[in-house]
Amino acid sequence: MHRQQCRIGSVAVTLILALSVSAMAQTPLYEYGSIDELRGVKVIYIDTGTDLEVRQNMIKEIAKKLPGLQIASRPQDATIALMLSADSNTFLSGVQTAPVVGNSTLSTPQYRSVIYGSGILIMKGSGPDRIRILAEFKESRGTIFERRVSTNIARDFVKAYRKVNGKGR
Repeated sequence: MHRQQCRIGSVAVTLILALSVSAMAQTPLYEYGSIDELRGVKVIYIDTGTDLEVRQNMIKEIAKKLPGLQIASRPQDATIALMLSADSNTFLSGVQTAPVVGNSTLSTPQYRSVIYGSGILIMKGSGPDRIRILAEFKESRGTIFERRVSTNIARDFVKAYRKVNGKGR
């Protein structure tokens, strides 16, 4: 009986491994390219998720500096896509103390928020389930006096596009 349980156990392990390998083969594979693949690109799709205001900001920035580049409203109509994601962190940056009546003091915590953004430039890969990653642009904003993360990432894209396509500033 013990040998039969071991055999059943090894068959189950083999089946689980085969299913895992099969599932991994169905997931999209990433290919890695370079920014040079922007050469000659005429249509871009900008993906900011559900944040339409941020998308409009990026479109405005790119269209102003690259008027010949078309902005697609659907990903399948574009050669490349620029995908933006952002996050923010709030942390304690200090404590402000002020004297109060008598010998006591009042302490007030001071917080600061930083917004982090990442733009991934992708295109279709060599197969139907493959994505080709061309570049990543990272930016952050720590004060209200700095430009928006989406503006900076759009400008980073414009700079890379101009460099590859031989267009000066």
